[in-house]
Amino acid sequence: MQSSIEQLMLDPIVGALLVASGIVFALYVVLVRPQLGRLADHLAFVESLKVGDYIVTGGGLIGQIVRCDEAVVTVSLGDGVTVDAVRSTISSFAPARYGASAQV
Repeated sequence: MQSSIEQLMLDPIVGALLVASGIVFALYVVLVRPQLGRLADHLAFVESLKVGDYIVTGGGLIGQIVRCDEAVVTVSLGDGVTVDAVRSTISSFAPARYGASAQV
């Protein structure tokens, strides 16, 4: 007579479900959790933007923020040229060589 553990081990459906569950868990740990962390970091970065910050937009434009609204920032690109950018498209602070102070 087989024990209940041996019966579970021999059942192919249970084995397949365990393997599938393991694969789903591994994909969650490897793909989803890191992306959620990056998303939280980016949202915190976007919320921290203020007038005077030197930034890089998602399109690669580098400039200084001259006005901040809830969803839109106005960026001065130099020589009187300003553009409006959606806050969430700001990718990072500009490197120090572009006139920005060292920001993290």
